[in-house]
Amino acid sequence: AKGRRIFKSNAALACMRCHKGADGEGGLVGPDLRGLATRATRLATLESIAAPNRKITAGYQGAAIFLKDGTLVTGRVERDVRGHLFVRKADDQVTELDAERIAERRIDVSAMPENLTQLLSKEEMRDLLEYLAGMK
Repeated sequence: AKGRRIFKSNAALACMRCHKGADGEGGLVGPDLRGLATRATRLATLESIAAPNRKITAGYQGAAIFLKDGTLVTGRVERDVRGHLFVRKADDQVTELDAERIAERRIDVSAMPENLTQLLSKEEMRDLLEYLAGMK
């Protein structure tokens, strides 16, 4: 119960802004965490929180897209359909980009912040890990 509260209500972490939790509520920027217990060990989950760029879940690699007009768009490419990229940005909004406007596309870091372990006590981290480990 404590871990669920941290996942759902800790404003500093904002887990649900990017991830779906056990009840299916939440964002689409990061991986859906339902069924996490069948896909990852507690250690792998801790590593994803503590060092999110060490191993990124397939399909969630960040992209930095430089447009010809000098604009930079960052996010996760959801689809590349007939010359149009659909990019889900950190605010969970999807932007459609015409390939003709793109000057360069690079791999970028994960949208998950690097400092999350500094925002939790050891007990809170343990409670959060237990909640995540119970997602089936």
